Amino acid sequence: MKKAIFTFPTQIVFGNGVIQTIPQELSKFQIRKALIVTDTGLLQTGLIDIITHQLEIAGVLYAIYDGVQGNPVEQDVYDGVNVYKDNICDFVIGIGGGSPLDIAKLICLKS
Repeated sequence: MKKAIFTFPTQIVFGNGVIQTIPQELSKFQIRKALIVTDTGLLQTGLIDIITHQLEIAGVLYAIYDGVQGNPVEQDVYDGVNVYKDNICDFVIGIGGGSPLDIAKLICLKS
């Protein structure tokens, strides 16, 4: 078997006050439209509204995929990829626990 190297660059930003740094973080990229990947429970808390407000400050359009299940299945990835493509997104933001973050990474990989 030949040697292979797989690099999957993922930036995870966390900690107190990081929501206010979203415009600064996004300014590092040329983003037209982001896909927010989360779950319905987190969407209902209002946290996503705070984050989308920061995206609006940054001038970034967005779509939301909240179909991630607590124990995600392969279909969650395909559904997320469809939302990404249907909305002509060019960036993915995963918000939540392990499942939304894992699905966000897989959407990046498949898109």
